[in-house]
Amino acid sequence: MPQADWLKHSDTRSMSTHTYVFTVAPNENLESRSAEIVFTNRANGLTEKVTVNQLQRDAISSDKSRYRFSSLGGKLDFEVSGNVEMTPFISHDWVTQVDTRAVHSEKLHFNIAPNETTSDRAANILIKGGNATLTITIFQQRHDPQVEKERAALIELFNTTDGQHWANSQNWCTDRPIDEWAGII
Repeated sequence: MPQADWLKHSDTRSMSTHTYVFTVAPNENLESRSAEIVFTNRANGLTEKVTVNQLQRDAISSDKSRYRFSSLGGKLDFEVSGNVEMTPFISHDWVTQVDTRAVHSEKLHFNIAPNETTSDRAANILIKGGNATLTITIFQQRHDPQVEKERAALIELFNTTDGQHWANSQNWCTDRPIDEWAGII
Protein backbone atom coordinates (compact mmCIF):
# COMPACT_ATOMS: atom_id res chain seq x y z
CA MET A 1 0.00 0.00 0.00
CA PRO A 2 1.21 3.54 -0.68
CA GLN A 3 1.85 6.05 2.09
CA ALA A 4 -1.46 7.86 1.48
CA ASP A 5 -3.75 8.34 4.47
CA TRP A 6 -6.62 9.23 2.12
CA LEU A 7 -6.61 5.76 0.51
CA LYS A 8 -7.64 2.77 2.66
CA HIS A 9 -7.92 -0.94 1.93
CA SER A 10 -11.28 -2.22 3.14
CA ASP A 11 -11.02 -5.75 4.55
CA THR A 12 -14.20 -7.70 4.10
CA ARG A 13 -14.86 -11.43 4.03
CA SER A 14 -18.04 -11.07 2.00
CA MET A 15 -16.08 -10.76 -1.24
CA SER A 16 -13.82 -13.06 -3.22
CA THR A 17 -10.14 -13.22 -2.25
CA HIS A 18 -9.39 -11.84 -5.73
CA THR A 19 -11.46 -8.72 -5.23
CA TYR A 20 -9.97 -5.76 -3.42
CA VAL A 21 -12.07 -2.85 -2.19
CA PHE A 22 -10.53 0.55 -1.50
CA THR A 23 -12.10 3.62 0.04
CA VAL A 24 -11.01 7.00 -1.27
CA ALA A 25 -11.53 9.94 1.11
CA PRO A 26 -12.77 13.27 -0.29
CA ASN A 27 -9.98 15.58 -1.43
CA GLU A 28 -10.30 18.85 0.52
CA ASN A 29 -6.97 20.11 -0.84
CA LEU A 30 -6.67 22.68 -3.60
CA GLU A 31 -4.35 20.41 -5.60
CA SER A 32 -4.94 17.02 -7.20
CA ARG A 33 -3.20 13.97 -5.73
CA SER A 34 -2.04 10.55 -6.83
CA ALA A 35 -1.06 7.24 -5.23
CA GLU A 36 0.16 3.94 -6.65
CA ILE A 37 -1.03 0.54 -5.38
CA VAL A 38 1.29 -2.37 -6.20
CA PHE A 39 -0.11 -5.92 -6.36
CA THR A 40 2.49 -8.70 -6.24
CA ASN A 41 2.15 -12.44 -6.86
CA ARG A 42 5.39 -13.73 -5.37
CA ALA A 43 4.78 -17.33 -6.44
CA ASN A 44 4.72 -16.38 -10.13
CA GLY A 45 6.90 -13.27 -9.92
CA LEU A 46 4.12 -11.04 -11.25
CA THR A 47 3.57 -7.39 -10.34
CA GLU A 48 0.70 -5.09 -11.30
CA LYS A 49 0.55 -1.37 -10.50
CA VAL A 50 -2.68 0.62 -10.24
CA THR A 51 -2.49 4.40 -10.06
CA VAL A 52 -5.28 6.28 -8.28
CA ASN A 53 -5.61 9.95 -9.33
CA GLN A 54 -7.97 12.30 -7.52
CA LEU A 55 -8.82 15.83 -8.64
CA GLN A 56 -8.51 18.83 -6.34
CA ARG A 57 -11.35 20.59 -4.53
CA ASP A 58 -12.45 23.41 -6.82
CA ALA A 59 -12.15 26.86 -5.26
CA ILE A 60 -12.79 30.49 -6.17
CA SER A 61 -12.12 33.31 -3.72
CA SER A 62 -11.92 37.07 -3.44
CA ASP A 63 -10.86 39.43 -0.64
CA LYS A 64 -14.24 41.16 -0.60
CA SER A 65 -17.70 39.97 -1.64
CA ARG A 66 -19.86 43.10 -1.14
CA TYR A 67 -19.58 46.54 -2.76
CA ARG A 68 -21.69 49.69 -2.45
CA PHE A 69 -22.24 52.40 -5.07
CA SER A 70 -23.92 55.77 -5.06
CA SER A 71 -26.72 56.44 -7.51
CA LEU A 72 -24.10 57.73 -9.96
CA GLY A 73 -22.81 54.23 -10.70
CA GLY A 74 -19.11 53.82 -11.46
CA LYS A 75 -16.38 51.27 -12.05
CA LEU A 76 -15.88 48.06 -10.09
CA ASP A 77 -12.54 46.23 -10.30
CA PHE A 78 -11.77 43.25 -8.11
CA GLU A 79 -9.50 40.23 -8.21
CA VAL A 80 -10.53 36.63 -7.86
CA SER A 81 -8.28 33.62 -7.43
CA GLY A 82 -9.03 30.05 -8.19
CA ASN A 83 -7.76 26.73 -9.40
CA VAL A 84 -10.43 26.40 -12.12
CA GLU A 85 -11.40 28.36 -15.22
CA MET A 86 -13.91 31.01 -14.13
CA THR A 87 -16.95 32.50 -15.86
CA PRO A 88 -18.97 35.38 -14.34
CA PHE A 89 -22.80 35.39 -14.54
CA ILE A 90 -24.48 38.75 -13.80
CA SER A 91 -27.99 38.88 -12.28
CA HIS A 92 -29.11 42.31 -13.62
CA ASP A 93 -28.48 44.21 -16.85
CA TRP A 94 -27.40 47.41 -15.09
CA VAL A 95 -24.10 45.68 -14.30
CA THR A 96 -21.98 44.96 -17.38
CA GLN A 97 -18.60 43.31 -17.66
CA VAL A 98 -15.85 45.22 -19.43
CA ASP A 99 -13.92 43.01 -21.83
CA THR A 100 -10.15 42.98 -21.60
CA ARG A 101 -7.67 41.84 -24.25
CA ALA A 102 -5.62 39.75 -21.84
CA VAL A 103 -5.31 36.07 -22.66
CA HIS A 104 -5.89 35.23 -19.00
CA SER A 105 -6.64 37.64 -16.22
CA GLU A 106 -7.79 37.26 -12.67
CA LYS A 107 -8.84 40.91 -12.48
CA LEU A 108 -12.43 41.41 -13.60
CA HIS A 109 -13.88 44.79 -14.65
CA PHE A 110 -17.53 45.89 -14.51
CA ASN A 111 -19.49 49.10 -15.11
CA ILE A 112 -22.29 50.05 -12.74
CA ALA A 113 -24.98 52.11 -14.52
CA PRO A 114 -26.46 55.14 -12.78
CA ASN A 115 -29.56 54.39 -10.69
CA GLU A 116 -32.18 56.89 -11.76
CA THR A 117 -34.96 55.16 -9.84
CA THR A 118 -36.26 56.03 -6.38
CA SER A 119 -35.37 52.58 -4.98
CA ASP A 120 -32.15 51.12 -3.71
CA ARG A 121 -31.15 48.05 -5.69
CA ALA A 122 -28.91 45.02 -5.53
CA ALA A 123 -27.34 42.67 -8.06
CA ASN A 124 -25.18 39.58 -7.89
CA ILE A 125 -22.23 38.48 -9.99
CA LEU A 126 -21.94 34.70 -9.83
CA ILE A 127 -18.52 33.41 -10.85
CA LYS A 128 -18.42 29.73 -11.74
CA GLY A 129 -15.52 27.44 -12.44
CA GLY A 130 -15.49 23.66 -12.24
CA ASN A 131 -17.60 22.77 -9.19
CA ALA A 132 -16.85 26.06 -7.40
CA THR A 133 -18.87 29.27 -7.28
CA LEU A 134 -18.32 32.74 -5.82
CA THR A 135 -21.06 35.35 -5.38
CA ILE A 136 -20.21 39.06 -5.41
CA THR A 137 -23.12 41.27 -4.24
CA ILE A 138 -23.47 44.89 -5.35
CA PHE A 139 -25.73 47.37 -3.56
CA GLN A 140 -26.58 50.69 -5.18
CA GLN A 141 -28.30 53.66 -3.57
CA ARG A 142 -31.45 55.15 -5.07
CA HIS A 143 -31.37 58.47 -6.89
CA ASP A 144 -31.90 61.14 -4.24
CA PRO A 145 -31.69 64.79 -5.36
CA GLN A 146 -30.88 65.87 -1.77
CA VAL A 147 -27.89 63.49 -1.60
CA GLU A 148 -26.69 64.79 -4.98
CA LYS A 149 -26.90 68.39 -3.67
CA GLU A 150 -24.86 67.33 -0.61
CA ARG A 151 -22.33 65.60 -2.88
CA ALA A 152 -21.94 68.77 -4.97
CA ALA A 153 -21.55 70.90 -1.82
CA LEU A 154 -18.91 68.54 -0.40
CA ILE A 155 -16.97 68.56 -3.68
CA GLU A 156 -17.06 72.38 -3.65
CA LEU A 157 -15.81 72.34 -0.02
CA PHE A 158 -13.00 69.95 -1.02
CA ASN A 159 -11.93 72.11 -3.96
CA THR A 160 -12.06 75.45 -2.08
CA THR A 161 -10.14 74.16 0.97
CA ASP A 162 -7.23 72.56 -0.92
CA GLY A 163 -8.63 69.06 -0.27
CA GLN A 164 -5.96 67.29 -2.33
CA HIS A 165 -3.52 68.21 0.46
CA TRP A 166 -5.65 67.02 3.37
CA ALA A 167 -4.12 64.37 5.63
CA ASN A 168 -6.95 61.98 4.69
CA SER A 169 -9.06 62.58 1.61
CA GLN A 170 -9.80 58.93 0.86
CA ASN A 171 -12.76 58.49 -1.54
CA TRP A 172 -13.47 62.24 -1.75
CA CYS A 173 -14.87 63.38 -5.11
CA THR A 174 -15.27 59.75 -6.26
CA ASP A 175 -18.39 57.85 -7.21
CA ARG A 176 -18.33 56.03 -3.85
CA PRO A 177 -21.29 56.74 -1.50
CA ILE A 178 -20.55 59.94 0.43
CA ASP A 179 -20.69 58.12 3.78
CA GLU A 180 -17.54 56.30 2.58
CA TRP A 181 -15.65 59.60 2.08
CA ALA A 182 -13.09 60.10 4.86
CA GLY A 183 -14.62 62.00 7.77
CA ILE A 184 -18.22 62.03 6.50
CA ILE A 185 -20.90 60.48 8.68
